[in-house]
Amino acid sequence: MLKKFSFFLLVVPFAVACTSESASLVADGETAAEDEIPARHPLTPSAASCETLTQKALANATPELTKFLEEHDKALDTHYIIAKEDIDGCLGHKNNAPGFPDSLQGVWWMNGNPLPDDVLSFANAKFSAEQERMLIAVGGARNWTFHPSSFGNILANAVDGLKIVYDVDLSEDLAKIEPTFNGTEDFATVDEWKPFRWRVPYHQALAQFSWIIDEDYAQDLAQRVKTKTAEVETLQAELDGKWAIDVVGKRRAQQKLDEAKEELAELQETLKAELEAAPDKDAVTFSRESAMLGNVLSRYDLQRIVDANGNRLMKRFKQYLEAEATPDFHMVSK
Repeated sequence: MLKKFSFFLLVVPFAVACTSESASLVADGETAAEDEIPARHPLTPSAASCETLTQKALANATPELTKFLEEHDKALDTHYIIAKEDIDGCLGHKNNAPGFPDSLQGVWWMNGNPLPDDVLSFANAKFSAEQERMLIAVGGARNWTFHPSSFGNILANAVDGLKIVYDVDLSEDLAKIEPTFNGTEDFATVDEWKPFRWRVPYHQALAQFSWIIDEDYAQDLAQRVKTKTAEVETLQAELDGKWAIDVVGKRRAQQKLDEAKEELAELQETLKAELEAAPDKDAVTFSRESAMLGNVLSRYDLQRIVDANGNRLMKRFKQYLEAEATPDFHMVSK
């Protein structure tokens, strides 16, 4: 099983049938989902279903979405607009390439991602079992979602303009991922370009981004709460030790303490939600860290919300729907 992704910074990448199948939204043998959330989406993911769901989203557009589309009138030329509850009716669930890792199937939510992209799918990635290798275009059709916002639009246009494709070596648990910028998803063509790329030896990379499979997410969260609590206590002691005359020093110490307290509160809320929810079958979490010169700068959790067969992992899917940081609508590349 694939255990870990590791992204190494070579050039900074911008970090990625339209009818109802049944009158029922619930798969055979399943009961209705809690809080009236259907257990499956009624549409089979395809370009046609994305078009249908875009029309639905536009008919139910919020004032914020309407304003965005007025200010970015070309957005609909290159992207679908999909309501968050319909994302699995647009993004694919399963990559049918022989030997494709089970640990990468489904639809994934970037929970806590500081950048304006939220959901991804590897269903359309090119995969070679012989080479144990995958190519995925960040801006490829129905691979990645972006916020319908000015920042999200900049990011979406950037990945399209740079033609970013991740070249992923899956031969080991530590998977090396190298961004390419020629837009091709053909293995032979990518290999032809390699000698001409600016390349840095992986062990000398300035920055490293990792996705590590989390076997016990709740336990990991509890440890992160413990660590952050200790950090808050240390910062409080440092603040208390500042001389009253050191106004600048006290202000900086107070700012660090406030930020740490906010992060601790967020972790505590996440842990509480995790403990209250029984784990979903086939729920997988990759903890993704971004590090610079060995120092962790940010972290978010990549969580599977839909399995390879299109079944929603209800606890995770509900958390995704209720997340305030996740917008009500997504832009999906055409």
